[in-house]
Amino acid sequence: MTGGLKYISSTDGFSTTVVLDNGSGGTVGTYSSITTDNSGGIHIAYYDFTNDNLKYIQYIVGAGWQ
Repeated sequence: MTGGLKYISSTDGFSTTVVLDNGSGGTVGTYSSITTDNSGGIHIAYYDFTNDNLKYIQYIVGAGWQ
């Protein structure tokens, strides 16, 4: 199985999908955990099965995904 980590949001019934980590042909995004902070930021921790790494990505309001 291959796949990447995606974030899907919905506003007024319309959804938007953002690929956060394409996995480069491997399997990433398993065992994911997501939370938000008081500033509206989004924090995601997930496992990269292919490279045996725990990864972290965040959305900062005004700056985007980092």
